[in-house]
Amino acid sequence: MSSHNAANGAVALVTGGASGIGMAGVRRLAERGYRIAVVDLNETALDAVAAEFGDAVSTFAADVSDHDAVLAVVSKVESELGPIQHVFACAGVARVGSTLSVDRAHVDLMMRVNYGGVVNLVYSVIPRMIERGGGEFAVVASMTGIMAPRKMAAYGATKAAVIGLLDALSYELEGTGVQLACVCPEAVRTPMANDFFVNADKRRRALKTAVTPEQVVAATERGLRRRRFLILPGPVSKVGWRLQRFLPRVTHAMQRSGAADLV
Repeated sequence: MSSHNAANGAVALVTGGASGIGMAGVRRLAERGYRIAVVDLNETALDAVAAEFGDAVSTFAADVSDHDAVLAVVSKVESELGPIQHVFACAGVARVGSTLSVDRAHVDLMMRVNYGGVVNLVYSVIPRMIERGGGEFAVVASMTGIMAPRKMAAYGATKAAVIGLLDALSYELEGTGVQLACVCPEAVRTPMANDFFVNADKRRRALKTAVTPEQVVAATERGLRRRRFLILPGPVSKVGWRLQRFLPRVTHAMQRSGAADLV
């Protein structure tokens, strides 16, 4: 969701673009006239994306946690499609449950994909944008990286790492023409919701206040247009951020009481 009204064939790269928020981003970018490089691990889902969007997309099956693979995709995109002017990073995995019940290997997996995947994209794309004097780089993090959640400790920690990385990087990018945005939604109605909210009753309760992928995309577009770093797509994320910043005792009490326990 570039801030520009019309892309005129500009190139965008979307990770995790074959489902959920990433797919909504691909759809919006296609409407705006972008040529889109869609990166995902699910080759079957990528085939469906190619069938739906045709010549507007080029698909790449790659693991964002593999730096060499990400660099190879970025190099191929720029050599075949042109310079990447917009990035929408949505790739992620979730494994939740009481902290010590989450398999140790899953903790490593989330850090490699959710945090390491963003690092790999930053290292592969940002230097090119700096050299060209411009670009938009938006990353979907999560409110779980701002407000420490019960039974989502490892997942939330990966998102907190992403927020910290981007926050520090944003200062270093001042004056380069590269715009950085960190998107922190509340629960989103995507297939990943099933990974978060295993209990059907809690899932129904969580999804009552969840935002849609399209709302996240629209908020990202508005945030880029207004040159905002932190983008909060829905009312829950907006209220949660303010509570955590100004009344942290309230959020701590909610977590201790289990009122916010949706896992």
